[in-house]
Amino acid sequence: MVCERCRGRRTNSPYPMDFERMAAICFLALVVSFLQIADAKLSDYTDICRTKDPNLNDCLRKSAQKMFGYMKTGIKELKMPIMDPYVAPELEMGTGADGPMSLKFTLFNATHTGFSKSKVKKVEANPAKYSFDYTLFIPKFEVVADYDILGKLIMMPVHGQGVVNTTLYDLETKWKVRGEPEEFEGKTYFKTTKLEQEILGVKKVVFNFGNLFNGNKEMSDMFNKLVNDNWEELFKQLKSSMEKNSAGLMMKLAKKSQHVVPYSEVFPDLFEGTPEAY
Repeated sequence: MVCERCRGRRTNSPYPMDFERMAAICFLALVVSFLQIADAKLSDYTDICRTKDPNLNDCLRKSAQKMFGYMKTGIKELKMPIMDPYVAPELEMGTGADGPMSLKFTLFNATHTGFSKSKVKKVEANPAKYSFDYTLFIPKFEVVADYDILGKLIMMPVHGQGVVNTTLYDLETKWKVRGEPEEFEGKTYFKTTKLEQEILGVKKVVFNFGNLFNGNKEMSDMFNKLVNDNWEELFKQLKSSMEKNSAGLMMKLAKKSQHVVPYSEVFPDLFEGTPEAY
């Protein structure tokens, strides 16, 4: 059953900006966080890296770290909007139909906060082969959303609609991005061919579902306690769908943003001696 009161509902977030545009810029920040955008001096905000630098990976790590710092404030001169918090209109997740946990839920207007506090732990890049891996650590990542849930948890049937708060502590994740060159209007661009997210670990996850069982507080408290006492198993069950959904969304957004900045402007030394030299 779909939450009718949630369907098409507008968020009350004070950041009324198009989510896809936000996420697309976020994707670019991850893959090529040091972009040199026309008519803007990105070097005023972060480092410009060279592929022939023996410390390229560390340069990219520092450059990406600086860009994450601007996600909460944005950069007006670069037309980079505020990206923390950001709102996802609708997300679906589930644990599968078998086993003691069988839950399916939909999140509406999911507000994500904490991304700007990311620590870029490691970068493994091979620009010539269009290959980038980013390992990120987020101390506290919070998602608040309207929800619609149905299923069972350790033989306890559950249903409800309301607001859920999910907080992940010490989240570590790795993004793997692969691409190939694509010619467009006389320029070479990065075309994403493969994008994967792997959740490497999390210290703790806290769930708080409101208004379960038609507002029955005693039953709601019992369910929330059961969820949080067994958070590791629940997170393990949800991990695959979380990774798949995130990667699928980012791949879609990557395709929308692949003609924003020429690759020759991102890595000018790769194109030295060519008509595209920047």
